[in-house]
Amino acid sequence: CTATGGCEACPPGSYKEESGPSLFCSSCLEGTFSNVSGATSRSACLPCPPNSTSRAGSNSSADCSCAPGFSSASDPPTADTCVPCSEGSFKAMSGFGACQPCAANSSSAEGAAGCACDEGFRAVPG
Repeated sequence: CTATGGCEACPPGSYKEESGPSLFCSSCLEGTFSNVSGATSRSACLPCPPNSTSRAGSNSSADCSCAPGFSSASDPPTADTCVPCSEGSFKAMSGFGACQPCAANSSSAEGAAGCACDEGFRAVPG
């Protein structure tokens, strides 16, 4: 290492695959996490459970939450129990919030992140 201040391990949620004086570690991608300090490969970033996601650079499985269109089936909610929103409901954001019913004259398929206006109806501005 040619850094005059020495070298330190990349923090959990990141990795660095090549040696050299770079100051930067690469973040684990969205939907993955790593609790390993000093990781040397992207393979240290593990996937969140099915139907869940996490922000880039996550350092714990606790950072995983249900993806849009999915809600946790357990109480307390966990990413291991994300199930699709039922037909006619949606969840637009990731997290542990509940699926919401579609508005009147709109519908959705199972696992939807939003609802679409039914035939003969248009979206209301605002």
